[in-house]
Amino acid sequence: MVSDPADYTWSSYRAHGFGPTVKMWRPHPEYLALGHTKQSRTSAYRQFFARQLSTGLITDIRNALNTGTYLFLFLSRDKLTMLEYELILGKMES
Repeated sequence: MVSDPADYTWSSYRAHGFGPTVKMWRPHPEYLALGHTKQSRTSAYRQFFARQLSTGLITDIRNALNTGTYLFLFLSRDKLTMLEYELILGKMES
């Protein structure tokens, strides 16, 4: 993998995070809801990736994927940083 998501050729991160025109990409309504302007949307999108996930959360995600179980069965709020909790619940404000 790559250390910066913008470096991954097949990722939509560049389109979402920096806003270049990409013929094969159309913004999802959830992406458009991140802000009223292109600049506010790209900034809000980059904030989602600004911090690394905790080791505990990564382990919980792997466990859920490997067992075919819902992630929330592995999560407890005390294991997460507030940012991670808000990101997972989709409550992060732009």
